[in-house]
Amino acid sequence: MRLENGFATLSELAAASEGRTEMIVTLLRRMDERMDQHLTWINQLGAAQANAETKLAALTDAQINTEAKLMALTNAQVNTEAKLMALTNAQVNTEAKLVALTNAQINTEAKLAALTDAQIRTEQSLAAFQANTERALAKLTENIAGLLAAQARTDRRVDALIDVAGEKPDGGQG
Repeated sequence: MRLENGFATLSELAAASEGRTEMIVTLLRRMDERMDQHLTWINQLGAAQANAETKLAALTDAQINTEAKLMALTNAQVNTEAKLMALTNAQVNTEAKLVALTNAQINTEAKLAALTDAQIRTEQSLAAFQANTERALAKLTENIAGLLAAQARTDRRVDALIDVAGEKPDGGQG
């Protein structure tokens, strides 16, 4: 009887083991499916990250280009202030650079919508720079007009002094 009980227990254990084996196989199959799904997600994330890095590199290059153009404008302004006598030519040059920068900015905005915050700061800086330039140029133009008027008055006074100095005390010319 012990042997029969042992066989019966062994049969029950074998049946239970068979059920567990099927459950383990099912779990392994599900795990394999999940791993495949995870690999798919990982590959999709990798592709998305590569795409984002490409776009970020393009945005970085565009920002560097924009900053370089802004630096060129700053240098043009310094040169304008240093060369008062070449003010007209420097203004034409600055306006041409501003037009080129504005066109480049419009193109950059159309292609780089993801760079909105940095682009807004750049546009605000350019607007302030242009307003400062226009105010400085208006003031310089006003100062030049004042200097020209003062020069004309000085020339008249010098001419009058020359006329007075050229007369003799007896009323005749010297």
